[in-house]
Amino acid sequence: MDEDPLLEPMIHSSFKLQSQDDLSLFGQSWLPQDVPSASIILIHNLGGHSGRYHQVATYFCERNYAVYAVDLRGHGQSDGQRGHIEQFQDYLYDLQTLVKYVVDQTQTAPLFLIGHSVGGLIALMYALQHPEDITSVIVSSPALCLQARVSGWRLLLTNLISKVNPSLTMYNQLEPESLSQNETTVAAYKADPLVHNQLTARWFTEYEEAAEWTMENGNALAVPALILQGGNDQIVDPAGTRAFFDHIGLEDKYYIEYESFYHDIFNEPEALSMLGDIEAWLLPRLQPHILPIAS
Repeated sequence: MDEDPLLEPMIHSSFKLQSQDDLSLFGQSWLPQDVPSASIILIHNLGGHSGRYHQVATYFCERNYAVYAVDLRGHGQSDGQRGHIEQFQDYLYDLQTLVKYVVDQTQTAPLFLIGHSVGGLIALMYALQHPEDITSVIVSSPALCLQARVSGWRLLLTNLISKVNPSLTMYNQLEPESLSQNETTVAAYKADPLVHNQLTARWFTEYEEAAEWTMENGNALAVPALILQGGNDQIVDPAGTRAFFDHIGLEDKYYIEYESFYHDIFNEPEALSMLGDIEAWLLPRLQPHILPIAS
């Protein structure tokens, strides 16, 4: 991503949260010096971690947003077997823990979710299940429909393994070069010790069910949604993202497809203009409101 000339002081710090099942979740915050106009929660992709979104967080922090993120369980500096979950809902429970933490910090400020890839799927599921907690949801290349189709026999085998040996580690076939056209980004991804390419049989079957449920329930989305998609995405099928967008019944929705962008649109060479599109969409929605989250 190109450099942004706007530079304002910010406070960058880390914190830890405890999940409902006693895992330690590593979190980071990027806070402006002034009272923030709103809060943003960033949700990263499979195999990634919150630190890969430092430039995105900095961009919005410099514009007076308080930005928060955690490493998903089994990722980055958080506890848990790499790429493993017992149920996809655990991601939602962890996100709700983070939402409560952010609300405690910011009180009535608007709260926006920004999720990428699998993080986009998590954000959409949270928006569907807890619309009262957030102001709106923004997702980029949400992992709703993958380009690579799993054959029937392989799916049956994975379902069987998920039942008898759910924590069996497998490896995704992701080629880092398919993430971004930015060679610096690809090199950094390959060299990042916190990045992994692991997933388990249970993770995959839980992901499949979560994606199917979200696609089926898109018409129930009750918060404003901005859907962003790379037109040259080799991991997520843009047609699936468009189908989900069309299924949303809410009028306050907007879709942007960046024709030449690969999957990791936050790290494409022209990502700065895309961040500007997000900012322009957020500005009319900066109205404080009470978030009625149970203690």
